[in-house]
Amino acid sequence: MRCHWRINGSETLMFGNIVRSLGLILLFGASPLSGWAQEPEAKPPAAEKPAAATAVVIPLHGEITPLTGAFLDRKLEEAREMGVDVVIIDIDSPGGFADVSFDIARRLRDLKWAKTVAYVESQAISGAAIAALGCDEIIMRPGAMLGDAGVIAQEILGGPFKYAPEKILSKMVADIREVADAGGRPPALAEAMMHKDVQVFQATQKQDGRVWYYTKAEWDSLPDAEDWQQGKPVMEARENTFLTVTGKRAVELQIANGLADSKTELYEQLGIAKEPKVLAQTGIDTLVWVLNLPLITFLLFVIGLLAIFIEFSAPGLGMGGLVSTLCFGLFFWSRFLGGTSGWLEVTLFAVGLIFIACEIFVIPGFGVPGISGFLLVLGSLVMASRNVVWPESTRDLMQLNKTLATVGASMIAFVVLAMVGSRYLLDFPLFRRIALLPPEVDDQAAAVAVGTAYSASNRPAAWEQVDVGDAGIATSPLRPAGKAAFGDELVDVITEGEFVEAGKGVKIVQKHGTRVVVRSTT
Repeated sequence: MRCHWRINGSETLMFGNIVRSLGLILLFGASPLSGWAQEPEAKPPAAEKPAAATAVVIPLHGEITPLTGAFLDRKLEEAREMGVDVVIIDIDSPGGFADVSFDIARRLRDLKWAKTVAYVESQAISGAAIAALGCDEIIMRPGAMLGDAGVIAQEILGGPFKYAPEKILSKMVADIREVADAGGRPPALAEAMMHKDVQVFQATQKQDGRVWYYTKAEWDSLPDAEDWQQGKPVMEARENTFLTVTGKRAVELQIANGLADSKTELYEQLGIAKEPKVLAQTGIDTLVWVLNLPLITFLLFVIGLLAIFIEFSAPGLGMGGLVSTLCFGLFFWSRFLGGTSGWLEVTLFAVGLIFIACEIFVIPGFGVPGISGFLLVLGSLVMASRNVVWPESTRDLMQLNKTLATVGASMIAFVVLAMVGSRYLLDFPLFRRIALLPPEVDDQAAAVAVGTAYSASNRPAAWEQVDVGDAGIATSPLRPAGKAAFGDELVDVITEGEFVEAGKGVKIVQKHGTRVVVRSTT
């Protein structure tokens, strides 16, 4: 069925007016109907102003050593407890230990609870450049220097420094590339900091104009090389040169993220309203550094060993035990905070002392327990002074030699002083009180106990009645001082340092006035 519309005169005019009105409404949106036909547009809510970031500044100044790494760990833990948003590493360093620098870089790279920013006001050279690459952002003064991370080593003590061999360099190049890539920085330029023969050139992505940097080896293996336009080489990464750049150039090469002429400008860029707290070196950090000096370590060893010798000579918690506990307590405490010691070294040291004590007081002679105890003590002291168990580089070997020299020298000094002390120092009243010598025994009772005669008339001059070579019997334990009977005479004697039980035979080997030195004959 077909329908036809029929339009006559007046109906057509009305229809035309309606059509024209609708056309104007649609074209201009100015019809009175538009006021109630459309909802008024709601204004977008005002954006909330972001809260100001909280931050701390941790100085990383001077040479990077194992103490530097331990210091940074303590300060990062302090910053975490404070709940800050930004950790600023204020770097001004010529570098130092490569392994410690990489440890710092990884520690900063893996830090998730705050943003890390390396601020280079003067220089971040060698290991310091490696540490800076681990931060989320690097901000520099325009004239500050960054780079030159070539690895050098000293083959022999006192010899010249040489560049690291390829076997060591290859591993470190892979490490620095990984650290740079994790921070969104060109790995090729990081490699050029460490490898003097690597040349780097600029490349531009043809579609979006993005600029990146590649080594020749990277370019040859690039799967989408046809999408890139190879550009000019980077002048700072030319042959036989370690890449080193200023702050301005580092930003151009996408190594650094920005420039700041001062810390105030840096804080403004980071949105830090309040002056950050500087977690600087404290008195405890200074004490740890002093106690780690070789000379102080040597003195702690010698005094501690002498105190142990005195304590073993007169058992019981006396001055010797307290002094030895203080010396070795300070040593291990400083190594704990210095990052080179743990509970393993303390346990080995304690077990070694127990073995030595068993050898002296329980097992006669000097055998396996004594030797084992000595080796355990020596090994624990060496292990506690180093951050690696086995040397992995020439520098590690040099550090091991220095540690062995310190421990060895202290052992020699201890033996010499112990021999001298056992012969002469006990003549001084003060030293005799420190040694906690055993109390005087009843002379007559002691003599009767070993079956010798006793006469009160000759007691004061007993030392005059004996001579070198005379044999007798110890009437009290000699630790190392005590009493011994020679025939009818009861004499104050001292051994050469050995412990002699009561009732054992002794022989006079030296005599200096009233001082009678004996040696065990059994």
